[in-house]
Amino acid sequence: VNKEIVFKEHLSRRMRPEFVLSLPAPLSSDAWSNFGRHNSEIHDTEVYVAAQKLHCEVIPALSAHLDRLGDLLLTRDVASHFHRNGVNMRFIGLVRSFCRHSHVRSVLLSEMFCRLFKVLIRKSMRRAIESAAEEHERFSKKWTHSKNPVS
Repeated sequence: VNKEIVFKEHLSRRMRPEFVLSLPAPLSSDAWSNFGRHNSEIHDTEVYVAAQKLHCEVIPALSAHLDRLGDLLLTRDVASHFHRNGVNMRFIGLVRSFCRHSHVRSVLLSEMFCRLFKVLIRKSMRRAIESAAEEHERFSKKWTHSKNPVS
């Protein structure tokens, strides 16, 4: 795990509570930030070691677990397997890269596409709502000005 990546993602890419609770000691929420100047080297190193454990041990172990499930893995169960093992869904591509079972790889790919489509549909819906709101605003102003002419 690249320390630069851990540093850049310290505020937006959080570790799942299930994973953090499995660690031998709590992590400082101020690691890799200017708030954590006191003992920063210790706290930064602890977070870095945790990230390494996640990437080098937990994610490969989850992949092996999913491979063992094989044809029994259902799409609806993917997120619960990830979360139970302390892995965020943003690592689904990485988990898939470790998997060898064709059904498991297909299920994970399907889940990835479903999540992508969900994001695209929500974005499209937000645009439609914003457009309708703007149109309503224009209509309201036009209607108000035509009913109340300025003298």
